[in-house]
Amino acid sequence: MNKQYIRKTLPIMLALSMLFTSACSENNKQSTSSVQQGKHRDTRLHDAALDGNIEKVERLINENADVNATVGSIFWPFGFRQRTDFTPLMAAAEKGHLDIAKKLIEAGADLNMKGNIEWASNVPALVLAMVNKHTEVVKELINAGADVNIDCGYANRSKPLNFACPEDIRKILVEHGAVAKKVEATHSYDDDGSNACYISYDGGYIQY
Repeated sequence: MNKQYIRKTLPIMLALSMLFTSACSENNKQSTSSVQQGKHRDTRLHDAALDGNIEKVERLINENADVNATVGSIFWPFGFRQRTDFTPLMAAAEKGHLDIAKKLIEAGADLNMKGNIEWASNVPALVLAMVNKHTEVVKELINAGADVNIDCGYANRSKPLNFACPEDIRKILVEHGAVAKKVEATHSYDDDGSNACYISYDGGYIQY
């Protein structure tokens, strides 16, 4: 019985294995050239920005890596987290790697590109730095020209100030002309994963 089963399924298993190997080989070819061709498959610069590996970031930039390349899913130390239109600058801003953010900006990173992550859509690097409490990165982005009033969030119905952030960061944005939009109550997530509701209103937010 077992021999008959093996005899019947072995050709199918071999065919699937060959198909998988071929697909992986093709993906590797595409990834190798994606830094130059902008096919958004090479995640090396994103990974280096997440890890805080400034030497690797500098090397990849010198190799003409696309600092504005976007990826769908990027590797996270605890597994895969789904992201789309996610740039290296967003990765650096989220993790608070100021030196890497500076390098990417110097290399021409777009300050106002927007990506989608687990808890929000259409968010720029500035918002990621804000909600993760990376004050120095927020300052660097603003000084470099990041739009403090960019339309962002779900359906681009919010402003950076509509996202919950520490008071000192909120004050920095207000000093640079940031305003909030009146929107319905929505939700975000704190660093510990707990749900944090914020209600937007003119001039700021109320966080619960």
